[in-house]
Amino acid sequence: MALKYCENITFIYVLSYNIPSVRGIEKAEFKKYSVYYKIWKLIINQRIKKTILDSKICILPKVGEENPYQVLLMDGLQKGGFKVVYGESQRFFSILLTYFKNRPSWIHFDWVYPFYAINAPLFVKWSMLFWFKFNLWFIKKMTKCKIAFTLHNIMPHEKYHDKIDSEALHSIINSADVVRFFGEDSIRRLGEFLKEERRPTYFVMPEGSYVDYYPNNLSREEARKILGLNEEDIVFLYFGSIRPYKGVDILINEFNRVREKNWKLVIAGYRYHDQYCSLAEELCGKDENIKLFFGHHPTENVQIYFNAADIVVLPFKKIENSGSVILAMGFSKAIIAPKMGMVIERLSHQQYLLYEHSLEEVFQKIIKLNLKDFNEIGKINFREVQKNQWEDFSKLFKNNVSN
Repeated sequence: MALKYCENITFIYVLSYNIPSVRGIEKAEFKKYSVYYKIWKLIINQRIKKTILDSKICILPKVGEENPYQVLLMDGLQKGGFKVVYGESQRFFSILLTYFKNRPSWIHFDWVYPFYAINAPLFVKWSMLFWFKFNLWFIKKMTKCKIAFTLHNIMPHEKYHDKIDSEALHSIINSADVVRFFGEDSIRRLGEFLKEERRPTYFVMPEGSYVDYYPNNLSREEARKILGLNEEDIVFLYFGSIRPYKGVDILINEFNRVREKNWKLVIAGYRYHDQYCSLAEELCGKDENIKLFFGHHPTENVQIYFNAADIVVLPFKKIENSGSVILAMGFSKAIIAPKMGMVIERLSHQQYLLYEHSLEEVFQKIIKLNLKDFNEIGKINFREVQKNQWEDFSKLFKNNVSN
């Protein structure tokens, strides 16, 4: 009977997982059946590889060139064997056009805010939300395409409409075949927000580093000369887009309150919010101890700011995950940041520089540290950030194909 069903997967399961059930089979026969199992496994693996090669993943929404996150994400998926393309950028029909033009196996969403947020009367805002939900329903129910979602933030950084934001989050979570998180604590916080238990479709997979993306061949002395900084200065750096939730105004105020004689603050980033940038400029005034560099910074120039700095300061008012933290770790920098979101997990080895209430807590500790301390912390950050690779994300889709 065993031989009769040797081509049956059920029998293979018995052979591989329930050995006592074939005790009556002679040793020679068992070896023969083991060969059948290996052949069957090889065939299945070849089919999985072919399925992966035939699979196309579309990435939505497309973000600007100033953020390399999606470029590296797509490169990692391609190294994992998948075909990867950007979805369509059309404002109202991007999801449906992405499907009909590409016929992908997967549509992966990094953020959903752009698909429903619009500066319009309230009834139009709700209409956009229903249109977004219809798009998800159509992909989920009327096609064979699967949906993946990466949770960057539980709620958008810039407040839109509490109920609409919450509805949109519920919709994408309920529609997604898999949801990717950057850490375990994000799953817990999402569960508290949505008031539901963890699902089997939740996966934890941190993003990779930016180490190989940005050039890093400029010396500390050369970088400081370009920015007009002295060798003996203790340089604090904020690098990132200038937006209200980033807390640049708090940084300027706290720095002015507690700074030492040789402390300098460099603030560099994309001018995302004009009114907020004007506030930062007003707070700085003509203070020569604070240098502002607002605007787009080419990839090759990013190293100037990081290599000139002794320590990076990221005073977020709210945060879930931060590419700025990962970027700073890749430049071997110690980082001052609040105890929030994934920052706690990412920087668990330098808790000394994380604060609960105000920046002043850490600034007072900094006074007692020296340059050697900063460098040692930075080296640990560099080692830690390289533990995760962009190609790891492809495992999420490969596991789904295998299952």
